Amino acid sequence: MLLTAERALALRCLACGRLLAHPFSLFSLSKQTTPALTFDCSCGRRTGSLLRRGRMIEIDYACIVCESYHSITLPIKPIIRNGVTDLHCAATGVLLACIGEEKDAVRSCARGSLEELALDPQREGYFVNPEVMMSVLGAVQAAAEVDRLGCACGQRRIEIEIYPEKVELICTSCQSAAVLYAEDETDLEVATQLQGLTLPASRFDPPKIDRMQDQSDSHHRKG
Repeated sequence: MLLTAERALALRCLACGRLLAHPFSLFSLSKQTTPALTFDCSCGRRTGSLLRRGRMIEIDYACIVCESYHSITLPIKPIIRNGVTDLHCAATGVLLACIGEEKDAVRSCARGSLEELALDPQREGYFVNPEVMMSVLGAVQAAAEVDRLGCACGQRRIEIEIYPEKVELICTSCQSAAVLYAEDETDLEVATQLQGLTLPASRFDPPKIDRMQDQSDSHHRKG
C-alpha cells in the first residue's frame, strides 16, 4: 500500500470561526522536535501546533466551545496509516478538528456544518462553483459560530436558502433578506473578507413597544 507523506490539520479558528486546513509533511515533522510546528489563521489567531516526541505527536488545537486550546498526544503510526483521526473537545466531546489527508480531513471536520453541503458528492454538478460556494457557506457558518450573524431588528435567528449560484439569508422576524453570491473570484474575495453579517431591518418590521415605558406614560396621563 502506497502511503503519502502529506497530511493536514483541519479545524476552526476560535477567533473568526473559519474552517481551515493546515497542510504539513510527515517527513518534515519526523525531523522536527523543537520548536513546535505552528499554524495561524489569516485573521492572525493561533489555531494549533504539532510537536514530535519520539514515536508520539503532541497536537494542540483550538476549541471554539471552550474558547481555548486542547492538547492531546497520539502515536504517530496511526496518523500515517489511518484515513482520518478525529479530535474532540475534552470537556464536551464536540468534534473540533481532524488530521489526515487534506480533502478527507476537511470533509470530516465539516460534518454537520454548512460547508458539508458544498462537499456532498450527491450535489455534484449542482453548484455553479463548488469551491466558491464552500467558502461562502464557510463564511456564514463562521459568522454564526462567533455570534456575528443577525439582523438589525434584534433577531438572531436567520434562515438560509441555498441556490446553485447564491446564498440567501432571511430574518425570521422581520423577513429582511440579504444575498451572498457564489460564482466567481469576486464572490470568493467577499467571502474571504467577511467577518460578520447584520441584515438591515425591514421597513415593514413592526415597531417594538417598551412595555415599562408604555405603562409609565399611561400612568402619567391618568395622573
